[in-house]
Amino acid sequence: VDDPYRNADVVNVPNSVNTSFYIESVLYISPFGGVNNSPILDFPPIDVACTNVLFEHNPGAHDPDGDSLVFSLVPNRGGDGAQIPNYSFPDNVPNCASSNLSINPSTGLLTWVTPKCCASGNPPPPHNEYNVAILIEEFRNGVKIGSILRDMQIDVECQCSNDPPIIIAPNQMCVFAGDTIDTAIVATDVNFEDIITMTASGEPLSLTNSPASFSQPAVGDSMVSSDFIWNTNCGHIRTNTYVMTFRAEDDDDVVPLVDYHI
Repeated sequence: VDDPYRNADVVNVPNSVNTSFYIESVLYISPFGGVNNSPILDFPPIDVACTNVLFEHNPGAHDPDGDSLVFSLVPNRGGDGAQIPNYSFPDNVPNCASSNLSINPSTGLLTWVTPKCCASGNPPPPHNEYNVAILIEEFRNGVKIGSILRDMQIDVECQCSNDPPIIIAPNQMCVFAGDTIDTAIVATDVNFEDIITMTASGEPLSLTNSPASFSQPAVGDSMVSSDFIWNTNCGHIRTNTYVMTFRAEDDDDVVPLVDYHI
């Protein structure tokens, strides 16, 4: 899809108002590969951040076929899928120095300590907008069988004093087939007046064979909890792990912030 044009004044995209927005999905069709479905992305490609605060984003990607997903940051593309001339990654914009922007290749968690806002006028702008692209590659038995290019927008607010929620959950679980997983996923917020909304994404929730359950959206004032429950069986045994992504967002009036746990 090639769609003219992007928003004006994107910090890391020169002449953004005249630069196309481009995304693509690739699906390799082979008589030897079997049935293949593209990965599903559950979380939206627009997020907000506070200046000089750790920013996190996760596309909430999971594959219906249990294929392996690999995540990487790539330059945004413009017209006809060409790389945008003079594009800079958000952490490499001249005069807008910031800590490294990175993505976990296995979980898709993007992290960035956002910079101070780049003043382009007097008074300075209320926010700075950045564009980044995430390439999600799909592998089966070590062979690439598809990919998705996600183009996303990050709005960095120049004046905000909010703190993101914090999710408390297990980092990794190993169970025997036939065991039941029943664990509370908790999110808290140091800003006690904030209401937290927690959601989840992951392949276990969409299985046809004994799917997991997670009551969502879970909403609470400064703290929220919901139980992740999965009655496993032998049909769930496989080499690849199952990935669950939990997302908590507060309702700050100026900049609602999020936390992710994978």
